Amino acid sequence: MKWPWILVIVVAVKGFCSAQKAPKFPAKIRGTYVGTQSEYAFRHQGTDFRFSEISMSISIEKYRVSLCFPQENHCPIEKSAEIQWVKKKLNGKRVLAITVSEPGSLLKEEWLLEPQKKKILRKGILPQPDTMLIKLGKKQRKGSSFTKNTFDQN
Repeated sequence: MKWPWILVIVVAVKGFCSAQKAPKFPAKIRGTYVGTQSEYAFRHQGTDFRFSEISMSISIEKYRVSLCFPQENHCPIEKSAEIQWVKKKLNGKRVLAITVSEPGSLLKEEWLLEPQKKKILRKGILPQPDTMLIKLGKKQRKGSSFTKNTFDQN
């Protein structure tokens, strides 16, 4: 008779562990980051595929993040609930490594955020190239919609 109780306890503990609260992002890193993904090409089963450059934006809110392509009106990651972030050092710099995925998806986005420089490096999912995004200031956010000439990507 002890086995059903043990099973109930194991299931309850697993439920409590997986129902963790979403991470809260600090106010100084919240905002909209914009950039342009450069063009790339790849070959699959003898067929060449080419993709032209495209603008993208990442929004970081208090508990959620989203990735959108404004020119295409497409958001592959929209208000994602599955977020993990870790503070670490990379080449002597303090960065936040953010891993994001859509619920039920096997693909995971990896973003490296440098709070001091207000930049995010989006690690491209192969064959996509890595993309550097820069945080928009308050004046730029209140103005017109994002265009690829809004910033200098250097």
